[in-house]
Amino acid sequence: MATRSSWRVAVNRISLGARRGLVVNTWEAAKECYRTNDVAFSNRPRTAALNLMGYNFAMFGFSNYGPYWREMRKISVLRLLSHRKLVALCDARELQIKTLMKSMNEYYYSCVSKEKKAVTVDMGKFFSNLTLSLMIRTVAGTWEEDGFEGEGKMASDYKRVL
Repeated sequence: MATRSSWRVAVNRISLGARRGLVVNTWEAAKECYRTNDVAFSNRPRTAALNLMGYNFAMFGFSNYGPYWREMRKISVLRLLSHRKLVALCDARELQIKTLMKSMNEYYYSCVSKEKKAVTVDMGKFFSNLTLSLMIRTVAGTWEEDGFEGEGKMASDYKRVL
């Protein structure tokens, strides 16, 4: 970075390690970037890590702007994240959280009664089960009735796929 006076211009380039970045200082320049040249600024860098994590850039968050990205965005915004869908799933989220709290409470007190001292609880297991049950409920429209542990057929099928 040269001098502070160079930051008074509308657009500056900076280096972020091996990547180059662009700093926009005015709303007019930002409008130009996001409205006029949105396709040029919408692509993500194609790195080996994103290629592996994103299944050859097939995941929505890692894919480049184009017809596939627009279709995935339309599906996610209009179907999964629409106001009507979020309101409809509000009760399911509350139920899953209450079931999580009950399951954690039962697990804790069963461990304390055995050991007669404070215990360490693996929260990762509980949160992964919560995430899985919410995903099943959102995507499939149903959830497991046999408790929070997710040992039902549908949950075990999803775990096997993941």
